[in-house]
Amino acid sequence: MKVLRILVVLVLAVFLSMLAMGAGKQDPWKLRIVPTRSSAKHGTMIDSATKDSCFYVVLSNTSQADMSVWREWCSWGYFCLSFDMTLPDSKTIHVKKKPRSWKKNYPDPFIVKKGSHFVYAVSFNEMWEGFPDDWKNQKVKLKAIFSVEKEDDQAGRHKVWIGKVESPEIEVQLYK
Repeated sequence: MKVLRILVVLVLAVFLSMLAMGAGKQDPWKLRIVPTRSSAKHGTMIDSATKDSCFYVVLSNTSQADMSVWREWCSWGYFCLSFDMTLPDSKTIHVKKKPRSWKKNYPDPFIVKKGSHFVYAVSFNEMWEGFPDDWKNQKVKLKAIFSVEKEDDQAGRHKVWIGKVESPEIEVQLYK
């Protein structure tokens, strides 16, 4: 009986320590949307009315190591950033970059030092798709998604992080 109690205590201790280690794990990245403007009168706004209008998405390395991600200009990184947009009628749409052809293309990783950031300047222009016809000039909920799902030879060779991270959803007034 004493041996059984010791065995139960040991199994319980191992289980609890494994649970504690898992609970302490955190995503290696934090993703945040930085809107174009914010005011007490109008709230948070994203302006895509002009070609130069943009907002930012900041990918922060919260791990204890340097990590690599693909740069946006190459085919490996071009589709990594997308958005979920919840419209006033509660319908959620997925906004992503339109497919394109590549005249010059090679894998181009960027090393994000621990505690550092990788910043995307985003303008909802003609390179993006998925919008409904009436998405302009309304309040929506917006969430950024950074995803690298394809583990290929290049990702392995350049030690590019594979996975998915999402920003908190924010409510913004869209202007176009």
